Amino acid sequence: MRLAVILASNYDQNPRCAPRPGCALDGDLIEDRLAEPDARFALERVKARRKLKGRLERALAGVEPGDTLVYFSGYARLVEGEAKLVLDDPRGGVFSVGKLAEVLSARAGGRLAIFDLVYVEDEDAPTLGIELVDAMRSALADGPDMSLMVSARPATEGPPRPGLLTRLLLLTLERSEHERRALDAKALYERMREDPAFAELKVVGFFPAKESVLQVLLEPRNSERPPASAADSAPLSEAPRSSGRLGRPPPKPTGRSNPAMRAVNGPPSSRGPQSAPPSSRGPQSLPPGSAPLSVRPSAPPPPDPAELLAAGQYEAALTEYKKRLLKLGSKRGAEHAQVYLGMARAKSGQGKADEALHNYDKALAITPLDAVAFSEAKSLVLAGGDIQRLSDWVRRRAEQTDDPHVKSMSLVELGKIWLEHQDPRKAVTVLESACAADAANAAAYLELASAFSQLERPAQAIRALTTAGEVTLDPEEQALIWIRAAKLADAELEGGEEVLELCHRALDSDPAALQALELTSKVLAGRRRFADLAKAYEASLERMPKGPVSFELAKRLGLLYRDELDELEGAKRSFQRALECDPTALELYYFVSELYEAEQQYIPAARQFQLAARHHPKNPDVYRRALWLFEKAEDTDAAWNAAIALETLGEADINESLLATQHRPDGAITPTRGITPQRWQTAALGASSQQSDGQASLDAVFGKLEHAALRLASEHSMRLPWLEGANKQDPESTATLVRALGWAARLLGVDQPELWIRGDWEQSFGSEIGVRILPSARGVEGALGQPRVVAAQRLGSGLGPAELGFVWGRTLAGLVSPFELAEVYASDAELAHLLLAGLNLGGAQGIDVDDQTEAFGERLEELLDEDALAELEAAVAELHVKQVSKELAEWRRRLAFGRSRVGLLLGGDLETIQGLVERLPMPGVTSAEILDDLRAFSISEPYLSLRQDLGIAVE
Repeated sequence: MRLAVILASNYDQNPRCAPRPGCALDGDLIEDRLAEPDARFALERVKARRKLKGRLERALAGVEPGDTLVYFSGYARLVEGEAKLVLDDPRGGVFSVGKLAEVLSARAGGRLAIFDLVYVEDEDAPTLGIELVDAMRSALADGPDMSLMVSARPATEGPPRPGLLTRLLLLTLERSEHERRALDAKALYERMREDPAFAELKVVGFFPAKESVLQVLLEPRNSERPPASAADSAPLSEAPRSSGRLGRPPPKPTGRSNPAMRAVNGPPSSRGPQSAPPSSRGPQSLPPGSAPLSVRPSAPPPPDPAELLAAGQYEAALTEYKKRLLKLGSKRGAEHAQVYLGMARAKSGQGKADEALHNYDKALAITPLDAVAFSEAKSLVLAGGDIQRLSDWVRRRAEQTDDPHVKSMSLVELGKIWLEHQDPRKAVTVLESACAADAANAAAYLELASAFSQLERPAQAIRALTTAGEVTLDPEEQALIWIRAAKLADAELEGGEEVLELCHRALDSDPAALQALELTSKVLAGRRRFADLAKAYEASLERMPKGPVSFELAKRLGLLYRDELDELEGAKRSFQRALECDPTALELYYFVSELYEAEQQYIPAARQFQLAARHHPKNPDVYRRALWLFEKAEDTDAAWNAAIALETLGEADINESLLATQHRPDGAITPTRGITPQRWQTAALGASSQQSDGQASLDAVFGKLEHAALRLASEHSMRLPWLEGANKQDPESTATLVRALGWAARLLGVDQPELWIRGDWEQSFGSEIGVRILPSARGVEGALGQPRVVAAQRLGSGLGPAELGFVWGRTLAGLVSPFELAEVYASDAELAHLLLAGLNLGGAQGIDVDDQTEAFGERLEELLDEDALAELEAAVAELHVKQVSKELAEWRRRLAFGRSRVGLLLGGDLETIQGLVERLPMPGVTSAEILDDLRAFSISEPYLSLRQDLGIAVE
């Protein structure tokens, strides 16, 4: 079966190319002609986009083997001597002609490749067009059964016009059946020689000895082949010379010939002194390498009417177009249509709209599917012409195509025109035909619904909209169509059942279609069918992702259960579902708390304000309501901590201040037992379910790097002067700092670290007081395995036992994973450097690393075995690299909050340590943020549970 593959584009998607409407015009002309039944082609229009090779292979594979025509109109380039086709793609790009040759060689049968090329002129490469043609020949001419024609012309300004080979192919296809021969390059060339129209073209032909292999046509600039010297220059009256590299032309066909086309062996200077004049010799067969065929007009070419038209010389253009009509003769073809189109444009330019429409009518009678002509004619009609004429054109276009969808869309376009001109009855007739032509065309039913609405026939409009929704594939569009139908039914029909059915369809298609829920709510609430409305809300929520829409719906459902159905469990469940979508919605915590309070369940009622405090740590009413509910539940320790929180906000009344003062311990806490690191670490960092996926992924990456990273940090710290001038403290010393450190270590279940005191802390590190953990150096040869803490000498000055408990609790938390990693890599730059090296080592894509980071990653790799590296790669694969900066900042904040929470646990109460938080800042987070977090944490379940474990809860 014969297959035609068309590649053409106007390059509106390629920012590197100027738009070329002519390229798209060429493709449309060829496609329209090959689509006609007499052409006997299976037709494939392939977009010249990325992955073009795969597109072509699929196009070829979809049709049975047979002769193949490949047609390309568009830009081409030379890249290192290789011909490339320019793609119409937002990212630009080119496609190798060599790849095209590979694709074509895989298909059996004869192959004809036609290239109407456009290239960008280069002043430094005057022979660019000829070199481009030669490169095309080299890439494609060697295959068996391959026939090739190439036309190359420089890109110019002006109106779009068909290319040389496009016109030639269309002329050849217009032959009658008894004249038609095999469609190959030889047939095309012979057709060119027979047609007088090509006598006016400045053409140089390059032809090899084997006619079936290659035919090439080139439209060069006059300066394209500059002579080697002045002596070799051809007269101006002669056509540009060729190198003759491509051989000799085919024999001139018998029959009527074109007198304007003749063989020229070259200028007189190229013949030897014994050469006879051409008239004295018989026909010669030129060997390969001799001068090529040169086709020149016998007279100066006539003016180009398209150029006259572009210059505004309308009368002169009309004269030239009429001359062309005389040359074309009486047989109507695509060339006639183009002439009539030019005459229509000239008449339109003269302001003669009726005469212009008359010529558009003639052009469209010949080529009714000409999109450019139809668009221009339509604009002229809509500006004040005869709508019935436009209707005839559209019907003619619809009759000329066998594609049901194309036919249907043509009729839809006509129906819209009748609607715009307020004739809905004619629109209905046309649009019903459009629906019959393509029953899956949703646009036809939508416009039909508009026509019925104008005729005030709502029931039929609703049926049309319902069908439109049924044939629409996109779920969101489906829902919008059915919502439109439901609104019309609500406004025009009685009863409401149609509204409910259409809304149900819309919600099945798109659960987030709030307009459908609004209509459903209106109808069911009006009938007081609240149970049915709740079911509708529940069904939508089950299929709806978390977000603003599901938040609003869950809130409405909760109010419906609470206020109309008196179902408290359903109300609590719905409000809590809404809070999962937006945990900052404070009023919903009140709603849920009030529902529990109505059932005298004070502990879960107070729980709501424990959760609310995380998002509203400065709201005194949150703590006051929590305090009242804690007292109702007889939880004295929780109530006392809520009173302390109010004190830190400066909002405690006299009773709340008395409560805070009454239970505050005098000095340090007096625990009765200790806890394990795993216990306080889990409580301090919060439940894992509260972490985002990004934080969990980052935890996994750091977890795989931690051992190696701490090992390298230990080696580095051994070379730093941290302990220069520092005094190591005896762990059995009775000094307050040492005793407090040992006490805190025992309570938290960690090994007591070595304590080193420096008296020059402020001079060396720029702060009055401070404390720093040094890596433990476990596994480093010659190093101590015990962790070390270096502190300022003035650390203990003026600090009470409770404050020391906060300092050592926060410090010792840094000995436990993952706090230790954040403590050792204390600055944001250090931590980012570690993470970037780990991501690079784990094979992350889309990151840039400098030499220092890459070297650090290599050192990490030395400390990781194969299993650890594999685990690191798996963890990195789960991390979204584009969001890693945001996640890293949040990771450091989370660990800073966690360590401060451990400090609060050993400090006893927030009011006592409030000033110390401001004196001992932590990287990545402000003191105000830490205080807000500790205030909310102080009334949370994890913190109150830890106090119970230590035996320090207020009874």
